[in-house]
Formats: sequence, structure tokens, C-alpha cells
Amino acid sequence: MFSLNDFVMKTVKGMIGNYPDFQAMEYALNWYTKGVLTESNLAEIEALIEEKNYPKELKIEESADDIGELELKVIKPEPKPEPEAENTEPDEAEGVN
Repeated sequence: MFSLNDFVMKTVKGMIGNYPDFQAMEYALNWYTKGVLTESNLAEIEALIEEKNYPKELKIEESADDIGELELKVIKPEPKPEPEAENTEPDEAEGVN
């Protein structure tokens, strides 16, 4: 049997990542106001958008134990070679008047 709720959820899930987040949320909110989607559907959509924006691999979670183990490495750029000094004294071959 056809379920409008399932159809709309499938459509919104397909929008995530293919349309701006606000459009997917706006579309879902319109169906919520019509009584087709529930608050739990909206929460699921929001979680999917958050997961897209902040994948688990990129999330940084620090605990009190981890703080002592953090290590900073300072990378110093290699020194640039100094330019050769140009001879600013007049050449003796040119002669002085």
C-alpha cells in the first residue's frame, strides 16, 4: 500500500546533499504542517543533514584524559638563502674623473 509519509521521506532524503540544506528543511516543514510528516521525521531529517555536514570521522571530541596527550608540533620554515650582496663600489676600470 502506498504511504505518503514514506514517499515524502524518501524525497527529502534524496534532496540532502543535492539541494541546499534550507530547501530540504523547508520542504519537510511544509509536509509537517500538512500533517504528513511527524516530529520524529523532522528529527531524522535534521540528523541526516548534520551527519552530512559533520561526518563522524571529522568530529573532534576531547575528553579530560585526551587533553594531557595532545602534542603541538611547530614547523619552522626553512631559512631562505640570503641574496648575494651587489657591489656598490665603483669599478676601478671605469675610472674616476
